[in-house]
Amino acid sequence: MSHIKPLIAELQARLTEEEGKLAEAQAAVLKTKIGINVLCDLGGDPPMFPDASATSIVSAPSAASAGPVVKPDQYFNRPQATCVREILEQRKRQNPSFGPMSLNEIHSALKAGGYSFDARDDETAKRGLSISIAKNTALFARLPNDLIGLTDWYGGPKRKGKGKENGDTDASQEVDSGVSAGGEPS
Repeated sequence: MSHIKPLIAELQARLTEEEGKLAEAQAAVLKTKIGINVLCDLGGDPPMFPDASATSIVSAPSAASAGPVVKPDQYFNRPQATCVREILEQRKRQNPSFGPMSLNEIHSALKAGGYSFDARDDETAKRGLSISIAKNTALFARLPNDLIGLTDWYGGPKRKGKGKENGDTDASQEVDSGVSAGGEPS
C-alpha cells in the first residue's frame, strides 16, 4: 500500500501541470476571440464570439495573467465612476494591448463585482451607466467606435470651448458624480 502513495502524488503533480497548460491555452483562445470581436465591432458587425468578452479577463484568472480577480463584493456600495475606472485600469494592467471596453462589458464587470444598480432592469441600468460615463469627461473617453477608455490613456480630458487659460477646465466636468445608474445618490 505504501508504494501507491508516491504514484498518487506523481499523478497529482502531473494533473496540476496539465491544468496549468490548459489554463494558458484557454487564456490564449479567449484573447484571440476578444480580438476577433473587436475587429467585428470596428467593422460594424455583431461579435462572432458573444461569450468572450473583456470581463472574462477581468473576472477570471488565467495562468498567463496572474492579476487580481474581481471579488463578488468588490464594487458593492462604492461610487460607480470609481468602480468603472478600476475595471478599466485592471484590464489595462493585465494586458497592455487591451484597453477600452464596451458599455456591455463594463456593465457585466460591475454586476460580477456586486455593484448595486438602482434600476428596474439591465437596459435601464446600462442607460444610466452610459449617461454617467458621458457626463464624466474628466475621467472617461468615449471613442468613435463606442468603446470607453480612460482620458489619461489619450492625453487627458478634451477641452470644451475656446480660450481656456491657465489650465481652467469646463465646470461641467466632474470626477465622480456619486450618482448611481438609476439617478439615486450612491
